[in-house]
Amino acid sequence: MSLTKNLLQAAVMRSLRTAPPLPLVFLLMTAGESFCCGLWFLSESAQWCRVAAGVGEERSEAVSYSNSDCLMGSRLCNQLFHASYVSGAFGTEWSVKYNQQKICALNGSTVFMNGTFTLPEGLTVTKTFWVIHPVDGVEPTDLSKESNYSGRVEFFTDDQKHFSLKLSDVMKKDEHQFYFRIITNVEKERWLGKPGVQLRVTELHVEAPEEVTEGETADLTCKTTCSLTDPTFIWYKNGRPLTTKTIKNNQLHLQTVSSEDAGSYSCAVGGSQHLHSTAHSLRVRYPPKRVSVSISPSGEIVEGSSVNLTCSSDGNP
Repeated sequence: MSLTKNLLQAAVMRSLRTAPPLPLVFLLMTAGESFCCGLWFLSESAQWCRVAAGVGEERSEAVSYSNSDCLMGSRLCNQLFHASYVSGAFGTEWSVKYNQQKICALNGSTVFMNGTFTLPEGLTVTKTFWVIHPVDGVEPTDLSKESNYSGRVEFFTDDQKHFSLKLSDVMKKDEHQFYFRIITNVEKERWLGKPGVQLRVTELHVEAPEEVTEGETADLTCKTTCSLTDPTFIWYKNGRPLTTKTIKNNQLHLQTVSSEDAGSYSCAVGGSQHLHSTAHSLRVRYPPKRVSVSISPSGEIVEGSSVNLTCSSDGNP
């Protein structure tokens, strides 16, 4: 790792602004993956003390801890270099950026969570995976090793530091915050990509009147409990796609309802046509049509015999 003395000194001085004035700051750089700083403090009792801390090999040493100044210097040095790795003061910083932080998915569908990451120079990625329910101080479990997700998740990364999670057969109990986890060749240099991706899962549901009168208008709405990304809604009547009715966004508009509009309606979303909503039955009230009278028995009728006259029509009710 290549560091300049001026850059390191500036970082130390910024950190010291909130600490008591210290007469002397000396900076020491070492070659290779590890580096350290040395702070020499002259205490009020004119005694010298020295503290040093390193990142990489994680070495530390302290000489003559005779007063609080020396202890504070030790803490400062450790904080400085751990902060430098996180903030990127001396190179590329840690970062995990998700393409979407909130995703709404259909129950039973397949969802992708994508993003990019960066890490400090000198570190090598040894493993990446996804987790849920992280706990501070506890190494989280690889999602692919959890029984509820076995066989349903796939992880992808490439040399350009793109990453992706593929989650199949999404179900309601998958509603969690998902985080990307990075492990490197340095034991304590690991990263959890917060705030993660929030997944919500929805079913499709048709909202419509149960019964309308012929001649009226009717609107059927395909409802979700969260907002899908750029959905194209498809409507079905009695299991067959509708192409002649007016469809706007998630609504099916029946301009002048007729008896022929009665039937079973459902909706789906383009790309997931196999995931239909529950069917909704629409009834249409209309007056009698095609009134007819039938005579039984038919043919010539003899005077004094009995005859049945039947009046029939098509109507609801």
